Amino acid sequence: MYESLWNLGVFALLSFVLVKYPRSKDGTLTCLYFIFYSLGRLWIEGLRTDSLMFGNIRVAQLISLSAIVLGTIGLRKLYAKR
Repeated sequence: MYESLWNLGVFALLSFVLVKYPRSKDGTLTCLYFIFYSLGRLWIEGLRTDSLMFGNIRVAQLISLSAIVLGTIGLRKLYAKR
């Protein structure tokens, strides 16, 4: 249920960005999706009790952190002044 609500919120946010900034660069929505979906997964995985662990961190949270970093790097590259 939490994940469904989170995904609905991410959809609403991406729809707003698409309408508000129709001329955004290609890849902007993808990078934003990586960031915001992964933020939700990071939180939701913290609630689970049956997760696969890698040391003291859950594997899904590690992957989510990686996606947040990749999305942020992607946005920075897209909008870096050249």
